[in-house]
Amino acid sequence: MYPEEDLSGAQDRLTWFLIQYFGGPALFNQNRGAPMLRRRHTPYEVTEEAQEHWLACMSRALDVAETPDTLRPQMEAYFTRAAAAMRNR
Repeated sequence: MYPEEDLSGAQDRLTWFLIQYFGGPALFNQNRGAPMLRRRHTPYEVTEEAQEHWLACMSRALDVAETPDTLRPQMEAYFTRAAAAMRNR
């Protein structure tokens, strides 16, 4: 969904958002303002296929990060809700 030249920016924004969402410092707000997730994703065609692809990527990321079993269910539940909310096609 992101142009190749903006991929590192997208990675930064997702990292900042997740840190903030899960109780860390408000890095996203400091760097980008209020998240407004739905509005920011409106220009992109977010289909069921894109939703499932993103969820698979996030699951792999949790694997790579060796996310503790005590945190993983909470993170997966949020990712599932967020992915469904972003779907617009």
